[in-house]
Amino acid sequence: MSAKIAIATALIGVSLAACAANSGPKEAGGTAAGAVAGGVIGNAIGGSAGNRLAGTVIGAAVGGLIGNRIGASLDDEDRRRNQGMRPILRIAPELAGRVAP
Repeated sequence: MSAKIAIATALIGVSLAACAANSGPKEAGGTAAGAVAGGVIGNAIGGSAGNRLAGTVIGAAVGGLIGNRIGASLDDEDRRRNQGMRPILRIAPELAGRVAP
């Protein structure tokens, strides 16, 4: 039963994170991975403390938040790199096929 709760909690976290209009792929993936990992760790810690459900929910929330922020940082770095490539692609458009968007 606790695995079902952990999965449901992770899915809720991912669904809420997906609502952001400007979130990138790494932000959404980081939220999902963080929520799942946090839920598993919270379940283990909560189980030893006697309250698995609370541990799972808190772990998934904290893990999802941390994963979201890490993913957002990675997406921002990708945007900065792509901004630097725009002048090069204007000068040499034949390179556009070789550079990831």
